[in-house]
Amino acid sequence: SMRFLVVRGFKPAAGARADRARQERHRRDDAQDHQRLGLGVTELANLDVASANGVVVATLSGEIDLSNAAQITRAVVGGVPNEAVGLVMDLSDVAYLDSAGVRMLAELERRLGWRSQAFRVVAPDGSRTRKVLSIAGLDGLLVLDTSVESASASMKRSTDVS
Repeated sequence: SMRFLVVRGFKPAAGARADRARQERHRRDDAQDHQRLGLGVTELANLDVASANGVVVATLSGEIDLSNAAQITRAVVGGVPNEAVGLVMDLSDVAYLDSAGVRMLAELERRLGWRSQAFRVVAPDGSRTRKVLSIAGLDGLLVLDTSVESASASMKRSTDVS
């Protein structure tokens, strides 16, 4: 099981942080501005990749947007070996998905298709992610499922037939 942390933002060097903290002790409003601007590390999305019986499960949580979609794509593709049956992408804990996230899923479908690997996307019924995928028309392109278990089982069944 591999664990990735995908972040957006920057982290100043420790010395710079200490200097800034000293400067801000006397200017509290600046310190609050610094917080409000969201500088420092913003944890945007977590990606966990695990494999069982040839099926790779990538579990994403947090937010997927233009700032991290390409990085997530690279990490996921790198986590799926050529001999894997396919990939289950679990979006159950994704709070936000924009058009870059939608394109990321279409790109994963395309790349896995090149390798003749199955791709299933888990998005619970009624979830915001499911609605976004439906509006974007991806419910016609991707195989959507409501749980990792059913997605993995359907993938194994479809490979047993051939």
